[in-house]
Amino acid sequence: MAEEAAYLAQRYDLSEEILRLESHLGSFKNLLSPKNEEPSGKMLDFVAQELYREANTINSKSQDIEITKASLAIKGEVETIRQHVQNIE
Repeated sequence: MAEEAAYLAQRYDLSEEILRLESHLGSFKNLLSPKNEEPSGKMLDFVAQELYREANTINSKSQDIEITKASLAIKGEVETIRQHVQNIE
C-alpha cells in the first residue's frame, strides 16, 4: 500500500515539469535578448516545442481543473509563439 501511495504521489507530482518549464522560459528569454547576436529562429522553435511538451505533460498529470485550464492556455500561447518564430529566419 505504501509503495502504491508513493507511486501515485510521484505520478501526480508536477514539480519537475514546472522546473523544466521555468528553465525553458529562461532559455527562451536569453535567446530573445539583445545581447544574443547569433541567429536564433531554429533554437526558439526548439525551445517552444519543449515548452509545449512540458505543458502537455502537466496537463496529462494534473488532477486539478484549474491547472488543466492553465496548461491548455500555455499550450495555446506556445503554439502562437511557434507560428511567429517560424517567420524569424
